[in-house]
This record gives sequence, structure tokens and C-alpha cells, in this order.
Amino acid sequence: MKLWMPCAILLMLPCQHLRFPFVSGCRSCSAGTYGVSSGSKTSDACVKCSPGTYGTGIGASSPSICTDCAVGTYVFQYGASSPSDCRGCDAGYYGDGKVCTPCPAGYYSFYTSLQCLSCPTGTWSDVEKATDPSFCNNCPVNTYQPAEHAVSSSQCISCPTGTVTVSDGAGSIKQCGTSEAGIYISYTQTIAVTIEIKDELYNEATLSVYLRSMVGDKGIIMVNGVVLA
Repeated sequence: MKLWMPCAILLMLPCQHLRFPFVSGCRSCSAGTYGVSSGSKTSDACVKCSPGTYGTGIGASSPSICTDCAVGTYVFQYGASSPSDCRGCDAGYYGDGKVCTPCPAGYYSFYTSLQCLSCPTGTWSDVEKATDPSFCNNCPVNTYQPAEHAVSSSQCISCPTGTVTVSDGAGSIKQCGTSEAGIYISYTQTIAVTIEIKDELYNEATLSVYLRSMVGDKGIIMVNGVVLA
């Protein structure tokens, strides 16, 4: 007598190329990876996104899921799954995230900067890896500094004898002017004069004659916004 025992038949169908078999069925490739073949048996068959890219979706079937990191940032690991995995160069450095180079003295940079920014004329900085423009020091009063990214206070040039500046941080010799009896004349192409009368001897008439004798016939003399003859 033959006995027939019931048996279960397990029908194994290949998982789609974006999934791999698991106890409960086919599982999706995780974020940061994608599948390229059908019937894969383990998650090892899921290909990780390359360095410099990340993938946020699950169950991807193409490397197009891998998105480039934003300009100025980079990720070194394989299989990054979020844009936050991409990191830029720290402040005080510059680069694309792959290689970060310190900013030299006379420059500064912010986070994710692709290049360092120069300290402006009239300033200097001897600090490397400076992180903001506050590291750029103004040249003192009665000096000027016409070049960007100066690295020493010794690059601040004294104004010519008999001339002064009205403030620190002058970036041009044109900001050096004469000062007599409380009068400041700036040597610009069109001479705008900022007047602070400290000597009562100078009324508008005598002041005009005095200034004209100093600047010649080609200069325009302006006092308190009024052009003098």
C-alpha cells in the first residue's frame, strides 16, 4: 500500500534587478545603492554610489540615482545616502572638498569657499587660515596701503611729509591730504574738501582764496556741499 504525503512546492521566481531575495521576499536596495541584475541573493549585489555622489532613493535600478555633491563639497565614502554627507572645506581653507588648501596670510575664506578672498587695500593680515574679514587689520592713520592681500603692517606706507589721512584704512595716496588751520584737502582728481573750521579767521571769502592758492585753477573746491569759485 502506497502512502501519499502532502508536500509543499516552493516556486522561486527571480527578484527584479533592483531587489534581492530575503526570507520574507524580495528586499529593495537601500539608499545610496542601486541594483543592476535580477536574481541577486544578497545585498552585496547592490552597487554603492561612488565618492562625490549620494543617493536618497531606495530600490534604485540605475546609477542615475547617484547625485553629484554640490559645488564646493565632496564625500569620500561609497554609498552616501544624503546631501548632508557631502562636506565642504572648512572656513580658512579653499577647494572643491576633495582637496582643501589653507588660505595664506592676507586672505580669508568662509565655509565651502572655492577660493580665498583678499584682504582689501588699506589693510593687512599675517594670519593664515583666516575665517572672515575681521582678520584684516586697517593700516593706521596717516598711512595708506594700495595693494590687496598685504601680510604685514610694514606694508602700510606713510603719507608724504605734511599730509595726513582723516581715518585709518586708507587704500591710496590720494587719501593723504594737507591739514592747516583745521582744513583738510584731499588730493583727488576733483578736489572735494571736507572743512572743519577751527580758526575763526577763515570765513567763506578768505577760505576760498586760501584754498584756490593751494589747489590751483583746475581743482573744484567744495565746502559743505557748495562749490566755491
